[in-house]
Amino acid sequence: MHKRRLLTALSLGSGTLFAHPAMAETAGSDRKSWQRDGLGYRARLGLLTPNDDAVPESAWWTMAPEGVSVHVARVLLVDTRTFAEPPHPDEATALLAALPMHAIVFACTTTSSMLGPEGEQALKARLEQRANGMPVLLPCPAAVTAFRTLGVRRIALLHPPWFADDEQQLGIAYFRNQGFEVVYANQLRLRGLPVAQPPDPLRTFTELYPAELYACARRPAGHGRRWGSRSR
Repeated sequence: MHKRRLLTALSLGSGTLFAHPAMAETAGSDRKSWQRDGLGYRARLGLLTPNDDAVPESAWWTMAPEGVSVHVARVLLVDTRTFAEPPHPDEATALLAALPMHAIVFACTTTSSMLGPEGEQALKARLEQRANGMPVLLPCPAAVTAFRTLGVRRIALLHPPWFADDEQQLGIAYFRNQGFEVVYANQLRLRGLPVAQPPDPLRTFTELYPAELYACARRPAGHGRRWGSRSR
C-alpha cells in the first residue's frame, strides 16, 4: 500500500493522531517525501550539558547530519569550578549509556581549563567507567586534535562574558601548554564597539546576540593580528 494511503486509512480509526501526517511535499524519491523522525539510524550521540544551558543541544542538532540523533542529559550546575565533580555528571552519564549511545560528549569547555590535561583525562576515565566503556569526549582535547590535524599553531580565544579574569587565564594557559600560540583572548567584552552596552559589566549567564559574537570575532583582525594561521 502506498504510504499516503496507509496514513489516510490509519487516520480514519485513530482520530487526530494521523489526521495531519508529517509529510513534506517534495519531489523526488519516495524516501525524501517523508520528514525525518529524529531516529539515529546511523549514530546516537549523548550530550552532557549544564542544566541552565540550551545552546549545546541546539548547536548539535543543527550540525547533526541525517541519521544522527542527539540525546541530552542535563547536569546540575552549582559552580563551574565544581561542575565535573561527582555525583551529578556521573549519574547523567549512566542514564545516557543505558540507551545506549555511540559516544557521549561532556559539553563544558570550562572544565578542561580548570582541570588541565591530566585532570580532564582522569575525568574522562571516570565517566567512561560509568558508561560501561562507551567513549566520552571533552571539548578542549577535541579542539587540540582538530588544530593539529589542520596545522593550526596560532589561535584566538573568545570566552563568555561571565568568565572572570582568572578563568580566562586558565583557558589561555591550557592551550599554551599544548604548544599553541594564543595571540588574542577576550571574554566577549564589547567596550569600544558599536554594539556595547555601557558600562558592559561582568555578566551572569545569558545567551549572546549574533551581533555581539560577530563584533568580537572581528576584533582581533581590527588589531592587525592574524590568528588561526596554519604552520608551513
